[in-house]
Amino acid sequence: MMNSLKHVLMHFKNSVLYPIFIIIFFINVAISVFFSWGSLGGFNIYTNISDSMYPTIEKGDLLVIAKKNMNTYKIGDIISFYGNYQGESSVITHRIHDIGGNVYITKGDNNKFPDAQVLRPRLIIGEVVAIIPKIGDFVINYKSTPSRLAFIIFPTFVIMLTEYFYLAKLKKTSVSFK
Repeated sequence: MMNSLKHVLMHFKNSVLYPIFIIIFFINVAISVFFSWGSLGGFNIYTNISDSMYPTIEKGDLLVIAKKNMNTYKIGDIISFYGNYQGESSVITHRIHDIGGNVYITKGDNNKFPDAQVLRPRLIIGEVVAIIPKIGDFVINYKSTPSRLAFIIFPTFVIMLTEYFYLAKLKKTSVSFK
């Protein structure tokens, strides 16, 4: 069994697929790190979790959020904020429906009524500056343990074994000059 695995990996090492495999592996690592941080510079990245903003934002869309000065938000802006969704603390994205003093009233485009809870400025994460359709579902799945095993750990193991067998072959075939 070990000999056949060794043979397959050595053939793989010498094929044109190996460098492509290495490049894809490093892209996967970069994507994994990027999405596990959830932010880049002044931007945060979230996945929309409901249909409350349909048709503007659909469930599973990836949202890029930029922090703004509290005095610059206006009625009609789409913002993300910390709130409760189905009894759990979550990031919610709704449109500013009204502004009263130092609080905001928000409403999902697909909801009949404004949100019952007034929004305090300290709970606002920022304004939605980009919507990337359907990518959010991929990100959620990418963060799961099985995906990390498939995209990071398994390829790492394949690369390490391939290089180990390659180095062992080099050591065995190298001529010693004494």
